[in-house]
Amino acid sequence: MSESLALIADVLGDQRRVCVAREISKKFEQFYRGTARELCDRFAKDNPRGEVTLVIAGADPNAAAWSEAQVKRALLERLDAGEAPSRAASEVAKLARWKKNAVYRLGVKRG
Repeated sequence: MSESLALIADVLGDQRRVCVAREISKKFEQFYRGTARELCDRFAKDNPRGEVTLVIAGADPNAAAWSEAQVKRALLERLDAGEAPSRAASEVAKLARWKKNAVYRLGVKRG
């Protein structure tokens, strides 16, 4: 569970709101709410037992787009991992709130 929460924090951001729901609709159901980083830290040593569901809040529509440095870093990680340039640019553009062509050009400049 902590690995999933760490991945959520890395990909969607430390401050993304998450709910860890345990044993939903059962006698001992529990809900833990917080940011991805808070819950990752909370469950780092003690994963909950039983059936667990993660509910992840949507992106804040008012959140700023990524900086050029953030876009380059994410794109280069994907390209270095062997992902096709077009697909890497498309996925990074979605996350960064950039146009795909602008992200693709950053990858081409890489050289």
